[in-house]
Amino acid sequence: MYRPPFRGPSSRDLMLKPGYRKNILPSTTAIPPKLTLPSPTQQQLLPSIQEPIEENPVQPFPFASTFLYTEAQLKLSPSFRKHKIKAEEEMILRRVGTCFIKQLSSRINAKFPQQKISARATCMAMVYFHRFYMYHSLATFLPIEMATTCLFLAAKVENCPKRVACFSDYYFRLTHDDDRLESHEYEIVNELIQAYETKLLQTLVFEFRIELPHIVIINSTFHSESDLLKKIAWSFSTDMLAFTTLCLQYDKNALAAAAFYIAGAYLKINMKKQYGEKWLQSIAAEMTEDILKEIVDIFLKALTDMKVIIQSKKYELEEGEIL
Repeated sequence: MYRPPFRGPSSRDLMLKPGYRKNILPSTTAIPPKLTLPSPTQQQLLPSIQEPIEENPVQPFPFASTFLYTEAQLKLSPSFRKHKIKAEEEMILRRVGTCFIKQLSSRINAKFPQQKISARATCMAMVYFHRFYMYHSLATFLPIEMATTCLFLAAKVENCPKRVACFSDYYFRLTHDDDRLESHEYEIVNELIQAYETKLLQTLVFEFRIELPHIVIINSTFHSESDLLKKIAWSFSTDMLAFTTLCLQYDKNALAAAAFYIAGAYLKINMKKQYGEKWLQSIAAEMTEDILKEIVDIFLKALTDMKVIIQSKKYELEEGEIL
């Protein structure tokens, strides 16, 4: 009897993320089918099953995603749903990770001044970090280790890579009072970073290119004496990535507009009088003053929480630091 040959899944099917269905548009995120309640007879046999399990408000393995989320999705993050980490505690842990990224980048650049990790790579690492924890809990993947991994990956993406042993060395020194790894311990930490990198790659679905607000700021037509307005707005944009999750809620143009507004207030510049009534729309066409106020309020509260002392010398960029 003729038996047709077995045709297994194609190579394309094997590359699709779990939960992705072909019958949905390729531009949407895969949503698994809803769970159904068992029949009355089954309910008697399984009394513990009384209601359907709550679905993940942020679906894992995005096939095509903007990585922008609603406030409700941010509140129902995996850290809260899986381990009951409150929003305030989660924000603290996120800031621990992003500040560690900045510190780690600074230490490595001090060691290799001729081959620095770029400021763009550092900012991209912070965005990677925030995006990762929309799909995983902070209690499952520790923030310091993931922060190290995010910078390791971002440096490779931006063509300023360093050996994994370099990241292992400074990760250990920063977390152990400048103590040094023994030669036989490098392999352990190297494998940890590489294992975290694999999970990071899977979560980001290889979407590495980040549209940062810094580019909008540098390319804007707002000029002031010695371009101080742009420099301060540039620094505020970096702080937005480090101290808030605004990059998960708004696009680069909205963040750049807010950074300009705060920088203008710092320099006592009235943006409307200086650059026209439609200065806001010239950066973010769909931006409203209500949205601007919301972003500004969130950021200023974050600065207060971090007890950041705003000094003009803080915004003096090193040569070559412009993105």
